Amino acid sequence: MIDQLTIDKIRDTAQILDVVSDYVSLRRRGQNYVGLCPFHADKNPSFYVSPSKNICKCFSCNEGGDPIHFIMKHEQIGYLAAIRLLAKKYGIEIKERELTPEEKAAQTAREGMLRLNEFAMQTFENDLFETDEGRNIGLAYFRERGLQDETIKRFHLGYAVEKRTDLAERAIRAGHPRELLLDPTEERKEGVGLCYADNDQQMPQCRFHGRVIFPFMSLSGQPVAFGGRILQRVDHAFKKYVNSPESIIYRKGNMLYGLFQAKADIAKQDKCFIVEGNVDVLSMSQAGFRNVIASAGTALTTNQIHIIQRFTKNVTLMFDGDEAGIRASLKTIDLLLLEDMRVKLLLFPDGDDPDSFCRKHTTEELQQFFAANEQDFIVYKAQMLLRDAGNDPMKRANVVQNIVQSIALISDPISASIYIRTTAQMLNIDEKYLQQALLQAQRTNYANELRRMEIENRRREAENQQNALMQAMQTAAIRHTDAPERNIVRLLVRHGGDLFNYVNRDAGPEAEPQTWRVVDFIGTYLENADIKFQNPLYAKMLRMALIASEDPSVPFDSLKFFTQHADSEVNQTALDLAEDRNEAFGIVELNESLEKDVPRVLLELQDAILRTKIDDLNRQLQAPGSDTIEIMRQLTDCNELKKQIGKELGERIITA
Repeated sequence: MIDQLTIDKIRDTAQILDVVSDYVSLRRRGQNYVGLCPFHADKNPSFYVSPSKNICKCFSCNEGGDPIHFIMKHEQIGYLAAIRLLAKKYGIEIKERELTPEEKAAQTAREGMLRLNEFAMQTFENDLFETDEGRNIGLAYFRERGLQDETIKRFHLGYAVEKRTDLAERAIRAGHPRELLLDPTEERKEGVGLCYADNDQQMPQCRFHGRVIFPFMSLSGQPVAFGGRILQRVDHAFKKYVNSPESIIYRKGNMLYGLFQAKADIAKQDKCFIVEGNVDVLSMSQAGFRNVIASAGTALTTNQIHIIQRFTKNVTLMFDGDEAGIRASLKTIDLLLLEDMRVKLLLFPDGDDPDSFCRKHTTEELQQFFAANEQDFIVYKAQMLLRDAGNDPMKRANVVQNIVQSIALISDPISASIYIRTTAQMLNIDEKYLQQALLQAQRTNYANELRRMEIENRRREAENQQNALMQAMQTAAIRHTDAPERNIVRLLVRHGGDLFNYVNRDAGPEAEPQTWRVVDFIGTYLENADIKFQNPLYAKMLRMALIASEDPSVPFDSLKFFTQHADSEVNQTALDLAEDRNEAFGIVELNESLEKDVPRVLLELQDAILRTKIDDLNRQLQAPGSDTIEIMRQLTDCNELKKQIGKELGERIITA
């Protein structure tokens, strides 16, 4: 368990701009920063970071929070795991006490899996450098590939010793649960797949034994999976490469090898090189091209492209010059264009890949080669397809159609027009015919998109109807009080500890103004009026504020208290209330007049309560056998009080 002083120090140290910048490329907009949201497929920047409030917020999907909650959401980890990650980032020593058995049981499986992978990575690294087997086999292989120790350590490369039970024995001895070492199953989702076992009594055996290790890191630098390459055996009984199975912390289609190490350089240079293999990344990075990543042994996926978009829209695909490399490049182009990426390609001479080519040339020679051979996708695609078409007129017509279909995927009309002109000049075709073909392709794409949207809208409509039905079952009627309660809590979040002057109008014209803290005034007013919030969440937040501010001599930073609260529901609600959309977009700076707004929102709540009571009394009046006289008396009292509140509200609104 981490002590509270350490948590407070981490809270005070962690800056939202600093933390989010590790995951998203941000640009300044007024007092805030904006970028593509990391929590949904965001094509237009809707994710805002407010350094002054130390919070972030997406105005499309509504995700966000303070640094701790951003890490929790992005890394899908618990509160304490996020605290540990931030402590590591800022070099803050964590002081802990021994957990009780109950506390150990309460720790999430995800956090345990991440800790186990961290242990395994450290073990593999240590065995690479500190054991004779690791040095003679693993380290010798890496150095034979031309990798320097700095590169090996930067990417946390390692070696798994030949003894199959070694890793499991050491992990279990260190306190890691046996079941987390194994593959996840349908019945048991927890497991990282470092080992396998035929029965419950067998000591698990490492799936990577005798292999060099390539860790796959999350954007925050946590190892979520491993790849292993065998060195000594070459017979068919052993796969050359073995990877971790997918788990709740690792999805192959979301992983980009080397992105953790490359993200800062990608954002700085606004460009990303994409290669095929892990060793290609290592060699290019060592040669000075640190903005390089690999798609981790799979064809590039839409999710991977969305992750790249957070840092840049400019990518250069690097493939082997053989037929397989060319086919792979052509398949990837359209997927990137569909996601509004700006695409270039570079093929290496036949027989070379990025790794072998980098080892043959100096950094200066590589820079010259890249500059001379990097091609825009349209030039590259035309050359590749025309080479296969030869002089066959039908095949050449298909090439033109193929290129136009790619251009039709580009959403920017100016860019599409430029590419059409380039294609016309390159293929010696009248531009107007290409424009007609482009229009037809765009119409086809549009029709397909309309059909997809219609299906999606029908699904969403059915889902909304179901949700509405469930909501109707949960709440018999929409309460009049919900909106005014929300306004009160909004003032509590933004100004709970602020002071304002209040004049009690009932005390006469000579009444002196009294200075109140917002939280104290709201609590006292509601208590005197015997008003209780109907919304459970708002009631909970009010109680929290009253308890946290009990000592008036201690400053109450309500914004920090709520937006950094460990309760995710409270945190997200406070974030919504704290970050006004117009303010984040730099349109208007809100400036509440607390002298007018605090009493007004409380009067609005009273007015809403009276409206609810009047509606209820009117329903009772129509019921058979009701006490008409008593109900009419109550209605008269309520209407009179409502009239008084309405008059005072009118005065406050007019003077506001």
